[in-house]
Amino acid sequence: MNWIINYQGILGTLVALFAALIGFGGVIYSQRALATESARQRSHEEARAKSEAEASRRQQLASVINAILGEVQALGLALADASRLLAAQIQIAEAMANQGGDRKTRPRISFRFETPIFNAYVGSIGLLEPEIAFRVANFYGRLMSLGVHNAADAPEMAASLAVRVMRSVEGALSGVQSEAEGLVSMLRKHRDSKN
Repeated sequence: MNWIINYQGILGTLVALFAALIGFGGVIYSQRALATESARQRSHEEARAKSEAEASRRQQLASVINAILGEVQALGLALADASRLLAAQIQIAEAMANQGGDRKTRPRISFRFETPIFNAYVGSIGLLEPEIAFRVANFYGRLMSLGVHNAADAPEMAASLAVRVMRSVEGALSGVQSEAEGLVSMLRKHRDSKN
């Protein structure tokens, strides 16, 4: 009978050990399941955050393009007005030059182009594709080179020389105007391809 008591003790120990192994396996399985679910959820949240960031970047890019497009279109009109005024000033200076030798005048080459949109978005120009960013920066740089000059700062000179100076500025103004038209076309094409 001793062997039965010993056998029962061993059997009880084995059952307890087996129950402990099952319990330990259950804990490991549940921990793995929790870790897998947590990793899946983190991955899903990261993908969603990445998608939201990309959508935000695209929206910001579209805002930059539309804002600059609007300003460049307005600047194109301002450049056309400046060209017309300059052409009238050239005609006046040419008439003075034709009237006689020593007449002096100041060349009228003072322009003021406001660029509040570019100034506001200058930090976002890097969002644009490299070619577009270059064209935008180049256009605004050239435009600013034509910018504000006080008419009183221009020295008096012979009317014929004033005509040559103003014709040179007229050529630069025409070049920037053409660049504005090309930039408007490029920005529209880029905007429309993204919609």
